[in-house]
Amino acid sequence: MAELHVAIYESSPDDVPHWSLYTMDDYGNEMVFEALGSTGGEFKYNSRAVRMLLSDSLSEIPKIGRIEADVWPDVPDLLKYVPMGNRKGWNCQNWVMEAIASLKREGYLEENAAGMNYIRSKYQKKLSV
Repeated sequence: MAELHVAIYESSPDDVPHWSLYTMDDYGNEMVFEALGSTGGEFKYNSRAVRMLLSDSLSEIPKIGRIEADVWPDVPDLLKYVPMGNRKGWNCQNWVMEAIASLKREGYLEENAAGMNYIRSKYQKKLSV
């Protein structure tokens, strides 16, 4: 099993905070899955092993659910194919929300309702700004 979180990083007041998906499996292996780029520009998919507690820029990391061990091997490939946007206003937060939706559509995500409600509220605030 792997716990699934949204990692929210510190940003300047005039910028959109970077978001990524963060996982930690039963063995303590940590991974980040993210869209890297600049708002309205070109983005690319990135995944990498991390030590999240060593991050200087991490602001918060709410848990949004878990993924069972039997489907975990399929998750990196699924996330690799989540579409990247290039339209005005599209950013890493849009990618995270679409990645979560993809995991749910496949039946891979066992959602933590409180965590998802919190993320939706943060995302909605971003959209209304």
